[in-house]
Amino acid sequence: MKGHPKTKAFITHGGANGIYEAVYHGIPMLGIPLFADQPDNIVHMKTKGAAIRLDLNTMSSIDLLNTLKTVINDPS
Repeated sequence: MKGHPKTKAFITHGGANGIYEAVYHGIPMLGIPLFADQPDNIVHMKTKGAAIRLDLNTMSSIDLLNTLKTVINDPS
């Protein structure tokens, strides 16, 4: 597994494989879960400080932009 050195954030639906890869490479996540195990996976990552969650049904483009900026710039 080799991650790209310029990757700053990962926008994910919260599937297990993508989360494992992001954690392995130390990449923060912006989670937009859709169904099945994805909401729980994103809650888990949020609890660990590795992700921020957005709701697909209520988010706006401004929410997406601001959350992505937070994920990229917040060192926590």
